[in-house]
Amino acid sequence: MALSHEMIAAATPTERPFKLFDGHGVYLIVNPDGSKYWRLKYRFLGKEGCISLGVYPRVSLDDARACASQARELLRRGVNPSVERKAQAASARRAKKIAADNVKALRVISIPDGTFELWKGGCVIHLNPDEARFAVRLLSTILS
Repeated sequence: MALSHEMIAAATPTERPFKLFDGHGVYLIVNPDGSKYWRLKYRFLGKEGCISLGVYPRVSLDDARACASQARELLRRGVNPSVERKAQAASARRAKKIAADNVKALRVISIPDGTFELWKGGCVIHLNPDEARFAVRLLSTILS
């Protein structure tokens, strides 16, 4: 029997975690602290796997079913959903790091005492006003 919104709302925590099964490998874990987590159990190349689909109520029953459907589509194409998710997360981390490196590639900070700091990554160069004017002229010549 498939889960319903009423069944999920009525699930009260017990001393030990328990599972409410929806079907097609989707289930909800109800923990003693009252938290509820969606999971998908699957088999890939003869081995059992499990991935998280989110936390209830942030991820609704319909959303969990849709995520499970996407994971099953990956399985039909011969892709392990867990490995795919880890690869996507690593790619997102790399993209975020590259973006952060580009943002902090070059910064010039004016200090109230009349000096300047030129930042490149984690390195800093302190410039007096004459050096700063020279650097500005040099950069404007190069960039124009």
